[in-house]
Amino acid sequence: MHVVCLGVMKTLLVGWVKQRNEPYSLKSAQIDALNSKILFLSNKVPREFARRPRTLKEIERFKATELMQFLLYTGVFLLADILDAERDRFEHSVDEISKKMDFNSTFLSTGDNQVTKQDLDNLNRNINALDKNIDEWRTNLSKENQSTQKLLKRVLEEVKLGASSATVKRKKILPQKPFSEVHEFSEFEAKIQSSENKYNDLVAELQTIICASTTKFIKMAWRKIITDNVAQSYSWQGTKTKTPARALSVTGALKQTFCLKFPNVANDSDNQLLPTR
Repeated sequence: MHVVCLGVMKTLLVGWVKQRNEPYSLKSAQIDALNSKILFLSNKVPREFARRPRTLKEIERFKATELMQFLLYTGVFLLADILDAERDRFEHSVDEISKKMDFNSTFLSTGDNQVTKQDLDNLNRNINALDKNIDEWRTNLSKENQSTQKLLKRVLEEVKLGASSATVKRKKILPQKPFSEVHEFSEFEAKIQSSENKYNDLVAELQTIICASTTKFIKMAWRKIITDNVAQSYSWQGTKTKTPARALSVTGALKQTFCLKFPNVANDSDNQLLPTR
């Protein structure tokens, strides 16, 4: 039970199904075909078997009886097409190479050129490395595509939001350069706090920042207002030496903008509004 079923059989199945980019790894299509066959058999297994077959998605939780059933009974049917195909492909490759090359214990010769076994091993390693790079490029391309789609969706939302508020004219309130001195930002905060119009102007201008990520939006918004040196003078709750950022009117405007731009995000987003370096 421990050596054959939970040992060898489980190691083989885990290697075929879970391992990736290995010569013995099964492709996703082959795994899906195996799972379909298993589901087909699950309702046709006689009651003499203690357990019904489960798909290979649960291979890590297989019991010894399931592995023995796969080894002695169902595996013969399930793996017939897959392993036969792999074996035929391997034998075909060997036959093709044999036709073109004369095997020798030290080298392979093709006419005047000599191809050593080390050359073939190097070629095989290069091919495997190329396959791995292709998979990485495909993964990165998929991630970039998803990121681009999110950004385009955000741009469309911003365009619609801008069109709906086009009739309201707002003055630019953000500084041309972020405030590098605490007293400059304090004066700006006093203006926002004392004037509702300036507060609304700040909210409207912050909405023009286009960013699909909530975290990046907060960083971009604060970096348009203050530098990192000024941000070090503030903390969310406030301390003996630092001013509480949560009480600022600028923070209130930023929070209102955040709720308008990201209505689907949870309301408990206060900690995200802290100036970050």
